[in-house]
Amino acid sequence: MNEKILDLLTPEVFKTNLVLTSLFIAYFENTTDYIIDQPRSFFCHGFDPEKGDIISTDYKTKVLNLDNKPINASLKWFQNHNAIDEADIETFESLRRYRNKLSHELTKILLDEGLNSITYAENLTKLFALRIKLEKWWFFWFEIEFTDIENPKQLNESDVTTGGQIIYQLFMDLLSDDKDKANFYVTELKKRLSK
Repeated sequence: MNEKILDLLTPEVFKTNLVLTSLFIAYFENTTDYIIDQPRSFFCHGFDPEKGDIISTDYKTKVLNLDNKPINASLKWFQNHNAIDEADIETFESLRRYRNKLSHELTKILLDEGLNSITYAENLTKLFALRIKLEKWWFFWFEIEFTDIENPKQLNESDVTTGGQIIYQLFMDLLSDDKDKANFYVTELKKRLSK
């Protein structure tokens, strides 16, 4: 039995690889839902308690007609509105292939190959960067109209922190090798709860 298999079967390594793989797959799926849901919500004009969201026919003609898969159609819709470019769509395709590898080759990763930490970190960073780019565009293109902000026209991208940025920072802190950083949130919560 070679040393790599022994290392992969160490409970700490096995659990870490499983958690990181699951994290990427889950956040990729969450981002896919976000990409589909944003244009869909834009064309929503009400709610029916029995049927759910009432979606304008414009959603079909202006979004779904762009491609036979809702995710690809939604990406093209974002591209048509200059939220993303062709390079971003290629990045998404690359991330989808990586997600599929993690999902379909999970046993091989956990028990044979291991998880390449450099490739993983690069792809996770790209995934969060794409999500944050879309969130910031959405805020300035749509949400800013409905927020109570003084002088909204003076805002820059750097003035806005999105949900994706907060989640990214949380994940990176919790996964940090620095024990103080990794335990910061739970330590602070315990302090507040004990008051």
